[in-house]
Amino acid sequence: MAAGVMLAWMILGHVASHANYHGTFLQIGNYLSFFMPWFFYKAGMFYKFKPLKDRRIERGKKLLVPFVIYSLIGQLFYYICLIVEHNVTFRSFIYQPLRSLFVTECLPGNGALWFLVVLYMINLIVPYCIEKVHPLLIAVLGTAIAFGCFLLNISWFPCIIPNIVAGMAFYALGYWLRDKESNRWIIIACLAIYAICCIIGYPGIYFHHNTCNSWTTYLLYYPASLAGIVLLDNLCRLVSPYIKHSLFRWIGQNAMNIYVTHWIILVLLRLVVLDIFDVQNDTLRFGIYITTMIITLPSLNWLINKFKMQTSHE
Repeated sequence: MAAGVMLAWMILGHVASHANYHGTFLQIGNYLSFFMPWFFYKAGMFYKFKPLKDRRIERGKKLLVPFVIYSLIGQLFYYICLIVEHNVTFRSFIYQPLRSLFVTECLPGNGALWFLVVLYMINLIVPYCIEKVHPLLIAVLGTAIAFGCFLLNISWFPCIIPNIVAGMAFYALGYWLRDKESNRWIIIACLAIYAICCIIGYPGIYFHHNTCNSWTTYLLYYPASLAGIVLLDNLCRLVSPYIKHSLFRWIGQNAMNIYVTHWIILVLLRLVVLDIFDVQNDTLRFGIYITTMIITLPSLNWLINKFKMQTSHE
């Protein structure tokens, strides 16, 4: 359920950005801006030691194979958009995608998939750290290195470096708190931290590009995110027994399929809504985008699951 809440909010943010929609209700989402840390934290909660070779193969199939497949599919539609827009140049077709892949770990045709690369790298590094070093030390060092990258503010600096260390910070915290998360004193501390941050102004950073408006906001983001994660997990743990079926539970159960396809739908919507029909009203665009997501994501999820079942049977 928590995964569904976090993924739904992330997709809603991507939809609003692509539709260039700035509705005031989206400001509520500032208080859920810890969605990227949550996914790293969750991975840490379910960490189990495995030999490097086994981990490399298993994680490669689960993370890198979808990255390659859905990046190529998204990029194909992205190129079609460029052709329709008469923007076929060496820069748009070759240079910008390669630069995007080097700097941001993803192709513009599916810009959400950078997380898969980062999580794969963390899964290779973690066995050398988490079994030998206290998770809190990893969290502190990861935060410090990511903060150093933020202060450098180098535009060509590969995002994968701050992404890995920041991701490892929350991964280590998830590993450390996985048996402590429901402790009432931890919950009370997180309530206090979260409340204080809401009162003074909840901090938010652009996790992928490791940017925000000030260094104080950046440093507050880490404890605020940890507090939000713990509170959300405990809230979902509390209500989950009473809600056997819900949209968020369905999204969480099908998270990977929804995650890897939603950006491709956004690229296709750019082609139809912006390039072909040139819809100017931002509220109408947003409505079309949301409606299309509601219709197509379940259908694509069903097709992918059916294909996987057929493949496994063969």
